[in-house]
Amino acid sequence: MAIFYKNTNLTYNIVIDDANYEIEVVRKNQKGLYLKYKDGELKVSAPLFLSKEKIISFIESNAYKLVNRCKIKRRFVEPPIGDDYIFIFGEKENIDKNIDYKKLLYEYLQYSVRRYEKEMGIKIPYNIKIRKMKTRYASNSLKTHSLTFQMNLIHYSKEIIDSIVVHELAHEFYRNHQKRFYQCVEKYFPNYKEVNLKLKKGLYK
Repeated sequence: MAIFYKNTNLTYNIVIDDANYEIEVVRKNQKGLYLKYKDGELKVSAPLFLSKEKIISFIESNAYKLVNRCKIKRRFVEPPIGDDYIFIFGEKENIDKNIDYKKLLYEYLQYSVRRYEKEMGIKIPYNIKIRKMKTRYASNSLKTHSLTFQMNLIHYSKEIIDSIVVHELAHEFYRNHQKRFYQCVEKYFPNYKEVNLKLKKGLYK
């Protein structure tokens, strides 16, 4: 964990579930300490003369609980699977018990990740993992240099999967969801906002 000073404010880095959060602490003429989590970012407002030790203690005591409480509120739509059909890459197909759907997703992720790594100038290939996740579609771990994707992505169109791949790879350059992060994402995936809106609405195609 690192601490840097920005004039009268400070910036504090904290790792929560393999994700790094750069928290900007803004000092104001107020009595209380406030921690907010919005759009993947943590922000703190603190009294003008409160010590940095107390601010850091407050962050470490509350950040993890706040982030995870907000993530739990997120609801994924039910996977589009029926008695005899399943949606694969956004298309409705008959269920085939001979197909390894996890392997199918992995093969596409290998293609997509390697493609965008090359386009984005990322020289060290990421390890790719797939597992069930309740609160996120994917994550980027700098510690293990790996990308982990939610198994349910098999149901989404390849365009939507690609948007998630670019989002996670952009964390190679920017750990937080600041303006420059999204500029990076849209540089390599220009219609990111449009595709991400589909994802938020629970649209698979």
